[in-house]
Amino acid sequence: MFIAEPPDRLAEYADRESKKWHGRAEAARQLLPALSSLFRTTEGRPTIRYFEGVEGLKEIYEDSLKAKDMIRAYSAVEEMKDLMGDYMERYYQRRTKKKIYIKAITKSGTYAAHLKHVEKSFYRELRLVPADKFDFTLERYIYNNKVAYMSFRDRFGVIIESRDIAHTEKYIFELAWQAAKKYDSEIKHG
Repeated sequence: MFIAEPPDRLAEYADRESKKWHGRAEAARQLLPALSSLFRTTEGRPTIRYFEGVEGLKEIYEDSLKAKDMIRAYSAVEEMKDLMGDYMERYYQRRTKKKIYIKAITKSGTYAAHLKHVEKSFYRELRLVPADKFDFTLERYIYNNKVAYMSFRDRFGVIIESRDIAHTEKYIFELAWQAAKKYDSEIKHG
């Protein structure tokens, strides 16, 4: 058997709950200085964002269009062309319109030779390396304070945002760029 409580009990219940939530809100306000201090200590830490699928890879390319200076890249253009299709041509045009220069090291191939042939019209400088010696399959972009990795085979990407990591990667790229000059001059550019 159930018996209803008097209606005034509903108001008492609401008052009790209101006092509980008021107490919780006050506790949260008291924690704010400590939480803010913890939040500030994470500002120097790198942030890592993960992307999935073709649409996720496109998000990374779209992010690179915010580059403030040059993009440095290790490119897997043959794999990229197979997966991304016409999107990349539109991306190249938009990057060029924004006057974002790119230096890229890529393994030789048919599409790579085409890109080499038209490089100047797309604010691009490519250095081709032999595919049998340097069969990298990931694309890596270094720009701003970010390093982006894109896997066309597994269809995922990661952006690491860290001034220190990006700064070091830029220097490593410049070393590879210098070494790639020798290979590029040996490869026939069709």
